[in-house]
Amino acid sequence: MVCGGCRVLIVDNDVLLVERQPRQGRLSCPSCGAALAPWWHGRPREIRGDLGARLFLRPRRTRCPGCKVTHMLLAEAFWPRRADAAEV
Repeated sequence: MVCGGCRVLIVDNDVLLVERQPRQGRLSCPSCGAALAPWWHGRPREIRGDLGARLFLRPRRTRCPGCKVTHMLLAEAFWPRRADAAEV
């Protein structure tokens, strides 16, 4: 999925694991296969959770050193371009 110049990757349901994977070189670019490297964060977002809970998310961005494309990493619990969490 392409989002304003970057691609969105749904990677895992554990938000902390999503943060660790690029630093450990455990994610590869879907286009060229190179290991994705951490590249700042996306803009902060407020997500509506189940039973009216408000979740604050600042998604991790990564950049592929091979093809120079940036990727936004999202946990499975969150959907791209949606204000509601997946369970809602």
